[in-house]
Amino acid sequence: MPPPSHGNPLTGLIGGFPEQLYVIVRWMIAIQLWKQALVAMLVALLIGFASFDLGWFPGAATNLNAITVTFGTAFLVLINLLVPPVVAFSVFVGIVSNSDLKAVKRIGLTAIITYTCTTILAVSVGTAFATLFMPYATALVDPQLLATTLASADSALATSGPPAFIEILAAMIPQGSLINPFLEGNLLQIILIAVAAGIATLSILNMAGGVMVEGAQVAVQIAEYGMGLFLRLLSWTMVLVPFATFGFMFDAITKQQSVSAMFAILGFAFVIFLGLFTLMILYALAIKLIRRMPLRNIAQAARDPLLLTFSTASSSVAMPYTMKAAEDNFGVAPAIARTTVPLGATVNMDGTSVYQVMALVFLISLFGETVGLTVTLGTLGSVALLVVLYSVGTPGVPGGSVKVIQDVLAMFGIPPEVISIILPMDRLLDMSRSAVNVSGDLFTASLTDKLCRGPEHVGDSATP
Repeated sequence: MPPPSHGNPLTGLIGGFPEQLYVIVRWMIAIQLWKQALVAMLVALLIGFASFDLGWFPGAATNLNAITVTFGTAFLVLINLLVPPVVAFSVFVGIVSNSDLKAVKRIGLTAIITYTCTTILAVSVGTAFATLFMPYATALVDPQLLATTLASADSALATSGPPAFIEILAAMIPQGSLINPFLEGNLLQIILIAVAAGIATLSILNMAGGVMVEGAQVAVQIAEYGMGLFLRLLSWTMVLVPFATFGFMFDAITKQQSVSAMFAILGFAFVIFLGLFTLMILYALAIKLIRRMPLRNIAQAARDPLLLTFSTASSSVAMPYTMKAAEDNFGVAPAIARTTVPLGATVNMDGTSVYQVMALVFLISLFGETVGLTVTLGTLGSVALLVVLYSVGTPGVPGGSVKVIQDVLAMFGIPPEVISIILPMDRLLDMSRSAVNVSGDLFTASLTDKLCRGPEHVGDSATP
């Protein structure tokens, strides 16, 4: 039975989809996946230390790893299967959710320009931190772990180096038919199709009336149902998170026959946390200037959506709470908050962008030599451009970055399966980068409010 609408901040946003999302949010909070993932990590470390470092039962541990690693493999398969339709529906629904074309042109254009700038900022921060600090993390990785990770992956793909700008743009155009991108899981092409369909549908919805408008309304309802359906399916795959976390971590320990394999992953995670924390501080300082609020008050005002996002590792499920905080605590006009925040839940993945750039630099540094690739300015430029393009369609759901990173690795000729080396820490990093995504949404809502209504209305929640 769906929850009552009273007190549900999702009510009235987009048809029946919000009630579906509300159920998912409450369930994900209740099962506390982050605690389960943390326990799984600790158990993997303890069993690995006893098995290999103390030498108590290495044979049995190796046999156990052959079983538990399949949970991680199954998790990746399901993520790759479910993320493409989530991307397609979320981009489409994000565009058509506001049928007021004039508001989209005025408020939406301002928000899109701001989100573009914040994405470029996030990618710049990620690139800078990756360049400065990732070499120290890669130096901690044992060559034996690299060799065994490569051995368990598929053969490297043919490549002639990092893709050029024109090649990246050409790769966005679907080949053959519009169905092929979905069959191949090509996110760049899926994003382009969803954006084009969303803009076309929005223009039809703003017609005076007729069969076309009625058909567009049906299409929107189908998209809302599809988004709710695949989000529900994706939420069910989260049951595998603790098992997959254990499987990936224990597999890394087994490959190196020691828990020292985790030192490299901890160094990698520390650099990621440093980049994410820096970007969140920049957003807080910017909001302080815009809203003239003390940092303590900003933290208090953003607490609910940030805690919800951190608990669920999803900026999408926190969207209604982010809108409520923007309106009630930051004084953003409702019309602006209800345009910028849903748009941000679709296109603004700043924390995710920081993570993706740094993770890709880390993985290319480790495995690029196998295909004759090194981290150069050209490589960094290609990585940065791809992350900016993918940020439009990276879903704000747990595990949404995995598919993107695998796609980019494949474009560079590196086997996508090598991502398993960083997945033991993915859950904690996922929660952290999702919280940064929400910080970016609140910043953009505040800045758009100031730009669209003027500084004299800052703090006034009247509709523009």
